[in-house]
Amino acid sequence: MFLKNKLNNLLSGLPKPLEYNKDEQIKKMNDLGLPNGLIDRSIKQYKAQFITLSRRDRFVKNFVGFFGIPYFLFLAVLGNFTSGTKAKANSISNLTIFPYKNFHYPDIIPKEINEEFHVEKIDFMEEFLFEVKDVKLIFKIVKSSPLSFYFISKCFSKLFFYRYIIYKYNPKAILSTSEYSFTSSIATYFCRENKVQHINLMHGEKFFFIRDSFFEFDRFYVWDNHYRNLFIELNAAPNQFRVGTFSHLNMSLTNDSKLYSFTYYLAAETNEELINIRSILLKIETIDKICVRYHPRYSRKDTIERIFNGFNVENPNEVSLEKSFSRTKSVISLYSSCLTQAFFNQIDVVIDDVNHSIEKVRNLQDLGFIIFSKPHTLLSSLLSQKESIR
Repeated sequence: MFLKNKLNNLLSGLPKPLEYNKDEQIKKMNDLGLPNGLIDRSIKQYKAQFITLSRRDRFVKNFVGFFGIPYFLFLAVLGNFTSGTKAKANSISNLTIFPYKNFHYPDIIPKEINEEFHVEKIDFMEEFLFEVKDVKLIFKIVKSSPLSFYFISKCFSKLFFYRYIIYKYNPKAILSTSEYSFTSSIATYFCRENKVQHINLMHGEKFFFIRDSFFEFDRFYVWDNHYRNLFIELNAAPNQFRVGTFSHLNMSLTNDSKLYSFTYYLAAETNEELINIRSILLKIETIDKICVRYHPRYSRKDTIERIFNGFNVENPNEVSLEKSFSRTKSVISLYSSCLTQAFFNQIDVVIDDVNHSIEKVRNLQDLGFIIFSKPHTLLSSLLSQKESIR
């Protein structure tokens, strides 16, 4: 399991949002043309991502992918002896598999899915399996991009995992959170061949980003129609989108005990940026009315507690987002998904346009960050108001 996950991680890792402006990305997509079928959608999404990588990164991914191909194939063949008993036909008539149990996602499954299906959670890449009937699709993948070892290895790992799910659980649907993955459209093709629905769930903030281009699922539940329009502009198939009812966008908040005027939601800021944020926060409110919530993955707890000594520091592993929203009047960040979730939960949102460059903020707006199209306040405006009072 460790080696399997390590190899998967080496094959992952792509450009981040805001590294490219919208015009650059549109040109790259236009150069690729419109997709012709599901396999071509995956190829075009792969090319759209790959051309943004450095020559070194391309070499490394293809080098690792070259060895990943026989490795995943070996595990899939081995799965014929280790995958256990095949699921009985229609053992649970409306079963759907959510293969991200080990990701510890918050509750991202919309109400519509929970009402339609019986959802069972399993670990991502739990097992692999290969069946002879998959040879035809494997040849199609290899033939489509014979020297793209990175592309082939990622597709193999996804398809062999999905074959295991179908064999082991016999589901009506497989839930996904991977619109960013170029394997997704091929996985949709594979699911349709096996009479299984491939349903994607939105689970984080989205901008106009070439990584999320060209994909197609049977359904894709998004937070708002804004995202439907955004993805269609990225050449995703237009008929897959549905606006879902997500519990984290409609929390049961208690509004009678607002401890803080502002809670700042940190991401992957540098130490210099953190010091600047500290300075600005002290200019808009007294220290006892400010809370700083660090990111569970990107922030270093000891660094945050040192720089924000004297502030109320919120541990995301101990304080739920619902509780965090319940005790603050306003949420501050640059482009955290917490801003969007706060907006949908009727919490005032403040965009930090002070601690980041004007170009970065403008680029964020140009790339379609939803909060710019919703009621919001700029941190610079708050700062000006406070300074004018003084």
